[in-house]
Amino acid sequence: MSLPCRRPVSAVQVISAAAALIGTALTMLPVSAFADDFRLLGATALQQEYIDNLFMSPDDRKSSFITTLSGGFEATERTERLDADLTLKLDQIFYTDENRLGNSLNQLYRGGARYRLTELLTLGASAKYELNNRPDQDIERTGLIVEPVTRHRQEYGATANYILSETMSTALSYSYLQDDFNDRTNTQNSSHDLSVVLERNLSAYLPDLTGSLIFGYGNYQTREATDTKVEQYLAMAGISWSYTELWKLFANLGASYTTSEFDTLAGSSLVRNGEHSWGGTGKAGVSYRDEYTAGTLAFSQGIVPASGRSGASRRTGLTLDLSRRFTEELTGFLSSGFFLNRSDRGEFSAGEIDETTFNAGIGARYNVSRDFSLEARYGYARIDYGVSGQTAERNGVMMSLVYRYPFLEK
Repeated sequence: MSLPCRRPVSAVQVISAAAALIGTALTMLPVSAFADDFRLLGATALQQEYIDNLFMSPDDRKSSFITTLSGGFEATERTERLDADLTLKLDQIFYTDENRLGNSLNQLYRGGARYRLTELLTLGASAKYELNNRPDQDIERTGLIVEPVTRHRQEYGATANYILSETMSTALSYSYLQDDFNDRTNTQNSSHDLSVVLERNLSAYLPDLTGSLIFGYGNYQTREATDTKVEQYLAMAGISWSYTELWKLFANLGASYTTSEFDTLAGSSLVRNGEHSWGGTGKAGVSYRDEYTAGTLAFSQGIVPASGRSGASRRTGLTLDLSRRFTEELTGFLSSGFFLNRSDRGEFSAGEIDETTFNAGIGARYNVSRDFSLEARYGYARIDYGVSGQTAERNGVMMSLVYRYPFLEK
């Protein structure tokens, strides 16, 4: 299921191929193919950043100005039965003061579709390929820094939703993720996740209340100098309650059982070891949305794959996202995250992970027109490395100009 890793092609080659593909597809499609709601949106951007600790190093702080030239397309199709989207994005990155990363072309290709096969059954599928060499690409989502090498990521997913009755529905989902790193050991992380959800409308007991049962299985593997395999079985019960038109509560809480197998060195030989454990898992939070303000506060805990590391991590996270539209043109936003990533030696791998991460960002976006916008942002991050007892901090500022152009709208 994996794709071979190759050297990134040049920006000219990729842009030319993408333009030819899109142009050919548009000339071949009949007018009726754009029925109901079809959009093809192009975008270009210029972004300038300054980061004072690019690799989040406690000792050897490397600062750099980063210039990013971006271009891409987004196509969406909406009909009574079909909901589909396709995205292509290219980022040409120039580091002025850091030669270790070099100038790179980061790439993103993503597509997905949901189709209502009958009144009761809806099927969906998605695919994504991403090439990225930024060491901070995961810090806001996971709290972890990845190695400063190119990461090739592929993701695939499939879903099926079926309405059992007026008050009950079920959903089956599967996802596959693979990360390949251009490092000395050609590290590869892969994961399989399967879940079954049974959902019931409980509005007869409390207005706008929904209950759910969730059963899941995860398989996470790492291939490098030594191999690691982690399997997880989980069960959760959940609720979702819109107790006013503005506020919503959600919670999925339960338990997980995890087994792990990993290699350790005994002299000059590799010895296979195993471990198993029980733990809590789930996610809970509250969200708010009105005409001008939107925000979400969420808490999560569980066993998750650690990209670029050996094995998995027991991650606890607390995140806050806020946005406020002050005028038709001006929007402000605030985000913050606190993450505990833990893995004892001999728990999920032969190595140990003990990192506490805090990050926060504040910024604003001003829409000069419908197609042109300006954005500015300040970000702060801190990581406490428990294994070494050291701490790393960084500050970053960013400004960007974005231009969007609707090629087709119908």
